[in-house]
Amino acid sequence: MKRILAILMLLAIPLILAGCGKKSSAIDQNVKTLVEGFQQSMTTYFDIKNLQDNPLLMGQVSDNLKKVENSKKKLEQLTGLNESVTDEKLKAEISNFIDLGREREKLTIKYLDDIRRDLDFRSKNPDAAVNINNYIVNIPNNLLDLEYRSEQATKRLSLLLAKK
Repeated sequence: MKRILAILMLLAIPLILAGCGKKSSAIDQNVKTLVEGFQQSMTTYFDIKNLQDNPLLMGQVSDNLKKVENSKKKLEQLTGLNESVTDEKLKAEISNFIDLGREREKLTIKYLDDIRRDLDFRSKNPDAAVNINNYIVNIPNNLLDLEYRSEQATKRLSLLLAKK
Protein backbone atom coordinates (compact mmCIF):
# COMPACT_ATOMS: atom_id res chain seq x y z
CA MET A 1 0.00 0.00 0.00
CA LYS A 2 2.84 2.42 0.85
CA ARG A 3 4.50 1.66 -2.49
CA ILE A 4 1.32 2.43 -4.39
CA LEU A 5 1.00 5.76 -2.56
CA ALA A 6 4.66 6.55 -3.23
CA ILE A 7 4.23 5.78 -6.94
CA LEU A 8 1.08 7.90 -7.12
CA MET A 9 2.89 10.78 -5.41
CA LEU A 10 5.79 10.53 -7.86
CA LEU A 11 3.36 10.58 -10.77
CA ALA A 12 1.37 13.47 -9.31
CA ILE A 13 4.34 15.81 -8.71
CA PRO A 14 5.04 16.53 -12.42
CA LEU A 15 1.32 17.16 -12.99
CA ILE A 16 1.16 19.57 -10.07
CA LEU A 17 4.30 21.37 -11.24
CA ALA A 18 2.96 21.58 -14.79
CA GLY A 19 -0.19 23.25 -13.48
CA CYS A 20 1.87 25.75 -11.49
CA GLY A 21 3.97 26.50 -14.56
CA LYS A 22 0.88 27.35 -16.57
CA LYS A 23 -0.32 29.73 -13.87
CA SER A 24 3.11 31.32 -13.68
CA SER A 25 3.32 31.80 -17.44
CA ALA A 26 -0.18 33.33 -17.47
CA ILE A 27 0.90 35.78 -14.76
CA ASP A 28 4.08 36.56 -16.71
CA GLN A 29 2.05 37.22 -19.85
CA ASN A 30 -0.33 39.51 -17.93
CA VAL A 31 2.64 41.40 -16.47
CA LYS A 32 4.10 41.86 -19.95
CA THR A 33 0.76 43.02 -21.36
CA LEU A 34 0.17 45.54 -18.56
CA VAL A 35 3.72 46.93 -18.76
CA GLU A 36 3.43 47.39 -22.52
CA GLY A 37 -0.03 48.90 -22.13
CA PHE A 38 1.24 51.37 -19.56
CA GLN A 39 4.16 52.40 -21.76
CA GLN A 40 1.88 52.91 -24.77
CA SER A 41 -0.87 54.80 -22.96
CA MET A 42 1.17 57.07 -20.68
CA THR A 43 1.48 60.73 -21.61
CA THR A 44 5.11 61.43 -22.44
CA TYR A 45 7.41 64.35 -21.86
CA PHE A 46 7.23 65.20 -25.55
CA ASP A 47 3.42 65.02 -25.54
CA ILE A 48 3.52 67.85 -23.01
CA LYS A 49 6.40 69.77 -24.60
CA ASN A 50 4.62 69.75 -27.97
CA LEU A 51 1.50 71.42 -26.58
CA GLN A 52 0.97 74.91 -27.96
CA ASP A 53 -1.15 77.72 -26.66
CA ASN A 54 -4.05 77.72 -29.10
CA PRO A 55 -7.84 77.30 -28.94
CA LEU A 56 -7.47 73.48 -28.88
CA LEU A 57 -5.15 73.43 -25.88
CA MET A 58 -7.82 72.79 -23.22
CA GLY A 59 -9.05 69.73 -25.15
CA GLN A 60 -5.49 68.46 -25.58
CA VAL A 61 -4.81 68.84 -21.85
CA SER A 62 -8.04 66.96 -21.05
CA ASP A 63 -7.12 64.18 -23.49
CA ASN A 64 -3.69 63.84 -21.91
CA LEU A 65 -5.21 63.72 -18.41
CA LYS A 66 -7.50 60.89 -19.61
CA LYS A 67 -4.44 59.04 -20.90
CA VAL A 68 -2.85 59.40 -17.47
CA GLU A 69 -6.00 57.95 -15.85
CA ASN A 70 -5.87 54.95 -18.20
CA SER A 71 -2.20 54.45 -17.37
CA LYS A 72 -3.00 54.72 -13.68
CA LYS A 73 -5.51 51.87 -14.00
CA LYS A 74 -2.87 49.69 -15.64
CA LEU A 75 -0.46 50.39 -12.78
CA GLU A 76 -3.15 49.48 -10.25
CA GLN A 77 -3.75 46.19 -12.08
CA LEU A 78 -0.01 45.55 -12.18
CA THR A 79 0.23 46.23 -8.45
CA GLY A 80 -2.46 43.63 -7.78
CA LEU A 81 -0.80 41.14 -10.11
CA ASN A 82 2.59 41.69 -8.47
CA GLU A 83 1.20 40.15 -5.28
CA SER A 84 0.83 36.83 -7.17
CA VAL A 85 4.40 36.79 -8.49
CA THR A 86 6.64 34.31 -6.69
CA ASP A 87 10.00 35.07 -8.34
CA GLU A 88 11.68 37.61 -6.05
CA LYS A 89 13.79 39.24 -8.78
CA LEU A 90 10.77 39.68 -11.01
CA LYS A 91 8.69 40.97 -8.11
CA ALA A 92 11.37 43.54 -7.22
CA GLU A 93 11.67 44.71 -10.83
CA ILE A 94 7.89 45.04 -11.16
CA SER A 95 7.84 47.07 -7.93
CA ASN A 96 10.57 49.33 -9.33
CA PHE A 97 8.59 49.79 -12.56
CA ILE A 98 5.45 50.63 -10.57
CA ASP A 99 7.32 53.19 -8.45
CA LEU A 100 8.76 54.87 -11.55
CA GLY A 101 5.32 54.85 -13.16
CA ARG A 102 3.75 56.52 -10.15
CA GLU A 103 6.43 59.22 -10.14
CA ARG A 104 5.76 59.82 -13.85
CA GLU A 105 2.04 60.05 -13.13
CA LYS A 106 2.53 62.64 -10.40
CA LEU A 107 4.76 64.87 -12.51
CA THR A 108 2.58 64.55 -15.60
CA ILE A 109 -0.56 65.39 -13.65
CA LYS A 110 1.20 68.34 -11.99
CA TYR A 111 2.33 69.82 -15.31
CA LEU A 112 -1.02 69.28 -17.02
CA ASP A 113 -2.93 70.68 -14.02
CA ASP A 114 -0.68 73.75 -14.00
CA ILE A 115 -1.46 74.36 -17.67
CA ARG A 116 -5.18 73.79 -17.06
CA ARG A 117 -5.17 76.24 -14.14
CA ASP A 118 -3.42 78.85 -16.28
CA LEU A 119 -6.05 78.37 -18.98
CA ASP A 120 -8.86 78.69 -16.42
CA PHE A 121 -7.29 81.82 -14.92
CA ARG A 122 -6.86 83.39 -18.35
CA SER A 123 -10.46 82.63 -19.35
CA LYS A 124 -11.73 84.31 -16.16
CA ASN A 125 -9.31 87.23 -16.49
CA PRO A 126 -8.95 88.00 -20.19
CA ASP A 127 -6.76 91.04 -19.51
CA ALA A 128 -4.20 89.01 -17.53
CA ALA A 129 -0.90 88.22 -19.19
CA VAL A 130 -0.55 84.46 -18.93
CA ASN A 131 2.28 82.98 -20.97
CA ILE A 132 1.43 79.29 -21.21
CA ASN A 133 3.99 78.62 -23.94
CA ASN A 134 6.71 79.93 -21.63
CA TYR A 135 5.59 77.51 -18.92
CA ILE A 136 5.61 74.59 -21.38
CA VAL A 137 9.07 75.49 -22.67
CA ASN A 138 10.43 75.59 -19.12
CA ILE A 139 9.13 72.19 -18.00
CA PRO A 140 12.18 70.47 -16.49
CA ASN A 141 13.70 67.31 -17.93
CA ASN A 142 13.00 65.22 -14.82
CA LEU A 143 9.96 63.70 -16.54
CA LEU A 144 12.16 62.72 -19.48
CA ASP A 145 14.62 61.13 -17.04
CA LEU A 146 11.79 59.12 -15.48
CA GLU A 147 10.70 57.97 -18.93
CA TYR A 148 14.23 56.78 -19.67
CA ARG A 149 14.45 54.94 -16.33
CA SER A 150 11.03 53.43 -16.94
CA GLU A 151 12.16 52.21 -20.37
CA GLN A 152 15.23 50.62 -18.79
CA ALA A 153 13.02 48.90 -16.20
CA THR A 154 10.82 47.62 -19.04
CA LYS A 155 13.85 46.12 -20.76
CA ARG A 156 14.97 44.43 -17.53
CA LEU A 157 11.46 43.06 -17.02
CA SER A 158 11.40 41.73 -20.57
CA LEU A 159 14.72 39.98 -20.01
CA LEU A 160 13.50 38.40 -16.77
CA LEU A 161 10.27 37.26 -18.42
CA ALA A 162 12.14 35.87 -21.45
CA LYS A 163 14.34 33.71 -19.19
CA LYS A 164 11.30 31.85 -17.90
